[in-house]
Amino acid sequence: RLHGDIWKALSTALKTLKRPHANERVSQYGPDLYTIEAPHLLFEFKSQVRPKDVFEGVGQLSIYERLLGQDYRKILVVPRGMAKALSDVVGALDIDILEFEVKGRSIALDTNALRRLVRKK
Repeated sequence: RLHGDIWKALSTALKTLKRPHANERVSQYGPDLYTIEAPHLLFEFKSQVRPKDVFEGVGQLSIYERLLGQDYRKILVVPRGMAKALSDVVGALDIDILEFEVKGRSIALDTNALRRLVRKK
């Protein structure tokens, strides 16, 4: 359920920013969400921020980018509070981090960070 809530929150935010997006399967694999027009953004959601979730997300972003057949700005979407050691390494891999918080039944994304990512070349 949380994964779907994250998708809805990010999809709504991207619509507000007028960024067409999709989550269509590529072959048998399903990227969480990607933008259709430049700048091309590829998002992978993790509902927890344990090391294994971060490692998995980094791998998924790399593989989905190749399956989609073009370069994307890769963005790992995680709950607030990733360990600094992990966030530093993820950043060094040229993967951006977009944090969210769960507030009751809603997801609060860092919309300022999302706006920067959408504008970033």
